[in-house]
Amino acid sequence: MTIHDYRRWTRWVALIVLVAVAAAFLAPFAWMISTSLKPLNETMSLPVHWLPSRPQWHNYADAIAGMGHFWRYAANTLYLCGLSVIGTVISSALAAYGFSRVE
Repeated sequence: MTIHDYRRWTRWVALIVLVAVAAAFLAPFAWMISTSLKPLNETMSLPVHWLPSRPQWHNYADAIAGMGHFWRYAANTLYLCGLSVIGTVISSALAAYGFSRVE
């Protein structure tokens, strides 16, 4: 076996491993999309079916309608996080200035 054959073999093995890892990471996302389009009685049915019998596109409209005060809660969260970041940056800058003056 020459070095060229060895490199070709390792590239194929690496490609197979990478494809398997990518499939393992993408499977939950595909399952989430598939389940979001199923009617309620198909979501936990056994045996598992990856594709819905009839896609229920209105599930997305129902989810958005059921969000209620989501945007208000999101704005409150962003407000508190923004204040926290500003406070951390200011206090870190003051502490850094103090540490820079200590010998």
